[in-house]
Order: sequence, then C-alpha cells, then structure tokens
Amino acid sequence: MRSTLWLTAALTLALPIGSLALADGSGTPPQNPPAGTPPAGTPPADAAQSKDAAAVQYLKDLKAQLSKIADADAKAAIKKLVEMWKDKDLTEDTKKPIPDLLEHLGKDDKALVAIDAIDGLGELGPVEGAPPVLRILDRSLKAKDPSVDIYGSCLRSMKKLADTKASTIKALSDLLKSKYDDVVGKAADAIGGYKDAPGKVRKELLEELIKSTEGTSAQAKDPKNAGQVRKWNIIQTNVMAALKALSGQQFKDVAEARGWFNQHKKDKVWDS
Repeated sequence: MRSTLWLTAALTLALPIGSLALADGSGTPPQNPPAGTPPAGTPPADAAQSKDAAAVQYLKDLKAQLSKIADADAKAAIKKLVEMWKDKDLTEDTKKPIPDLLEHLGKDDKALVAIDAIDGLGELGPVEGAPPVLRILDRSLKAKDPSVDIYGSCLRSMKKLADTKASTIKALSDLLKSKYDDVVGKAADAIGGYKDAPGKVRKELLEELIKSTEGTSAQAKDPKNAGQVRKWNIIQTNVMAALKALSGQQFKDVAEARGWFNQHKKDKVWDS
C-alpha cells in the first residue's frame, strides 16, 4: 500500500504541469488561435485544475496510509504538505485537509515526526495553525510525563503564530500558572512573540505576565527561598524578554515592570 501512495505522489506532484495537460491533448494549442486567445506561453486553461486534481489524490492517498507510514516517509510528507499549503496555484478547498493531516502527524508517538508536524502547523498562519497546535499542546501536558520536546515545539510554534483570538490568549495566560517551571518559561517565550500584536492584546498579556511572575521575582531575591530561586533562574530570561517585547521598555526586574505598567495602563497606545 505504501508504494501506491508514493507512486501517486511521484506521478501527480512531481510530473510537470505541461505533461499533465498534454496527456489527453487538451493542452495542445490550436494551429490558428482565434482572436482573444491568450498569448503563446500562457498555461493551458485546465492546468490549474489538473494540479488541483493531483493534489487532491495525493492528500487522499496520504490519509489512507497514515497509520502505516514509515518515519522517513512521514517527514517527507510533512514537508510536502507545507509546500502545498503555500502553493498559490492550489485552491483553498484542495488545501482544507492539510491542517488535520499535520495534526494527526503531530500526535505521532515518534517525537521526530511529531516535532516536524508541529513546526509545519506553525507555517499555516494563526487561523488554521493555532487550534491544532493548542490541542497537541494540551494533550502533551496532560500526559503522565510531559515531553519537553513536544510541548516545547508547540510553544515555539505558538510564538510564531501569535494568534490573537481570546481563547488563545487565555490558554497562554493559563500556562503561566503551570506547575512545571519549564512550561512557564516557554509560555513566557511564546508570549514574547506578540510584540506586534494590537495594543489591547499586548496590554492583557503584559498584565498577566506581571501578575504571574512578580511574586517569584521578588521572593527569588532571598537565597533562603530555594524553590523560588530555582524557578526564577529557569524563567527569568524569557520573562524579561517578553516584558520588553510587550511594553517596548527595558526593566531590571518584574517589580519595575509593575511600577511602569501601573503608571501607563491607561495610555491610549493600548487602545489599538
């Protein structure tokens, strides 16, 4: 069965569009084109349809093989899926199965396959990419022993996607309260990707980031608070970078960020 999939891929996606169009003679231009015919060199009218048909068949074959696909083939398929998503010659309807296919691969037991798929979802844009990444992230964190490779890849993609939907902002804010210090640090890093987000979104994230980390930052100044010192050492770099990204200001600690925010939280810059 696997050979059928990749034979289909080779014949349909690697074959030049011109060959597809000319296979039945439909792409052969008339010897004497009538008035109004596109200039020589213009692709046949059905070339795009042929490419879409080839892509549809590839996606159909891939879906049928997901449970049996080898790791190397899965990684190649992920790369092809991202390329197809970015292909302007393919219609939106043709591309619809791609997020679901990548999500399925992002839940693969093999971390190297899953990571590639999660990174691929990060290339789809916030509307299509963020929901499946959040589902994979939630699944990972609910595991008995969460994989840093998986949740780390998810948060890296969320940083790139910078989705501004309220549900996404809440999900990232909630992660700042995680019992896992590393998750808090990586969530702060993801939030740092929102430096170009609308003012209202940046304000909300900035306030949540300050609220969630100011206690740790303050308590870590006392060496006797070993747990807080350890946590702050893990999250400090990402927290401070995110505070700067969201506010445009450089702070020495979270307390200073709190003071600045209290003075400027009513500024009109946040109204955008």
